[in-house]
Amino acid sequence: MLTSLILLGGACKNNQLDDFGIQSTGSVKVSASPEVGEVVKDKSKVWVSLDVLLSIPASNAFEIDLKENQDTITTLIENGTLQNTIALPVGTYDAPAVVNVAYGEKKTTFKVAIATSVLEKNFGKQVAFAVKLSSPSKGNSVQQSKESFVVVLDTKKILTLEDIHYVTFKGGTSGIVNIPGGGEFGQNAEGLAIPLTLQLNGLGESVGFDATIEGSGSNIPAMVASGKLPANAIALAPENYRLDKVAKFLPGQNTAKFAITVYMPIIRDNVTKKLALTLTLTNVTKNLINPENKTITVVLDPAALLSADVTSAGQLSVSMDNPNGPGASQGSPKLVDGNYFNKFLAEMGSRLWAQLKYDQPIVINSYSITCAEDMHSRDAKIWNLSASNDGISWVVLDERNTEVFENYNETKTFDFVNTKAFSYYRLNVLKNQGDYYFQMAEFRVFKKP
Repeated sequence: MLTSLILLGGACKNNQLDDFGIQSTGSVKVSASPEVGEVVKDKSKVWVSLDVLLSIPASNAFEIDLKENQDTITTLIENGTLQNTIALPVGTYDAPAVVNVAYGEKKTTFKVAIATSVLEKNFGKQVAFAVKLSSPSKGNSVQQSKESFVVVLDTKKILTLEDIHYVTFKGGTSGIVNIPGGGEFGQNAEGLAIPLTLQLNGLGESVGFDATIEGSGSNIPAMVASGKLPANAIALAPENYRLDKVAKFLPGQNTAKFAITVYMPIIRDNVTKKLALTLTLTNVTKNLINPENKTITVVLDPAALLSADVTSAGQLSVSMDNPNGPGASQGSPKLVDGNYFNKFLAEMGSRLWAQLKYDQPIVINSYSITCAEDMHSRDAKIWNLSASNDGISWVVLDERNTEVFENYNETKTFDFVNTKAFSYYRLNVLKNQGDYYFQMAEFRVFKKP
């Protein structure tokens, strides 16, 4: 039970039941109670119980109309009676149109439902609404001085910070994500694809929603001047990148993926510099943007990037392709296309491998795996990365057992010690999480300096 409600208006007046004289005619006077019943919350609503008092027990069942009375709230706010208070907009709370009074009752209760989202949006303030008793049937009447409930809720007493459905950027340190060095990336024909994540505080919503992101480099010079960014950092111009401006939170999920693709020419032309871009959350169709974490600055190191991701230089082959062939929407090329939001799917069998063959031997000492957007039962669980110079004799460079991907589209990076150059690198998936099919969104290999 919550006790964070104040009742004003009619409830502020002295309306003890003994004020009413018992009517010889049997007619009833109704009024707003000065007391408040239960105030409870669930995931989407706060429920306020209010009592209607009767001067004498009802000799007949009858009805009382309820009407919104927001003019009263407006007046109380304008004259200073209610301070730091927001009038709840019509449509954000739901009171019944009619209160039914049963025979013999001297009190009846109704509930008003308030959308939790409007309390979240006004967290730290008071919110208020008013309803008015009107037109009782069967010849009964309303005591005019006590006709209205004016209800004021202190949002800080109803909600905690953990209850607020804030959307924020995930990852980085002090609002900065360094690529490489913090965050994953993939190279494709267009450029360097950097997947980023938005985080919803709390549990995922039953209904999905969208978040809008904008990019700008206008603040980069100031960040350089203040020492927040390296002296050789320059801003990415709009023509140098493509940004997914909408990230979609799926029903039940508390993360949403989006990507920024930086075109390869700008990376190649700036190997002695850093490239920076600030992203800002500008709108969400549901819930709130955290005002303290609505921006993130992505910083790219072109020199490290050009020497790091060597996936695209290799020729891919697999032991088992998609049932509809490599050209299918979930065929093997999807495994290394740099797009973290599609996937490769094939029958698991007793063993499945994906291999990269290089024209010249190359040193690889790191790789990453990104699971798909659904069905963790198809994720890789036990695997090894092996290398060869003839495709016949293999040496195991890294092996993993009982790996678990906790989130969809999650990327895990695995570093290992290797200083020898090989022509073949093969990911051997020995077991998945139990499904007949295996799937993986992305497999990348790196040469780390």
